[in-house]
Amino acid sequence: MRAVALAGDLGQRVQAVGRLTADHLYVYDGDLKNQDRISQSLNTIGDGAIADGKKLTPLVKGTSAETALNVFNSAVQPCQVRMVESTRTAVQEAARAAGASAEAATQTAEAAEEARRVARQSLDALVATLKVS
Repeated sequence: MRAVALAGDLGQRVQAVGRLTADHLYVYDGDLKNQDRISQSLNTIGDGAIADGKKLTPLVKGTSAETALNVFNSAVQPCQVRMVESTRTAVQEAARAAGASAEAATQTAEAAEEARRVARQSLDALVATLKVS
């Protein structure tokens, strides 16, 4: 049961990262104060997701869920780092020129969506495996 609860928490964190990323890029575009606040939340929630993944690792070791969790763990941290760096770059470019910011924001949104997709697939596989186990 602990593994299922952790996987659920992990799923909620991944969804929150996706929502906050969209808020950062589109809702608060150009509002640096709110974008900084959201970036801090993204870091906190992303760190929580990484911690949940690490806590799950020993709980699913040797089960069919192990592979799905390994995929998630190997994808989530690099994606989080890239996303935070990309959003920071987009904010800096927005301060310089609106045209450059739009392109950087689009690239960041695409990277965030890919990270969310990989994380969601891994979580879905992990939860399905845990339900069967």
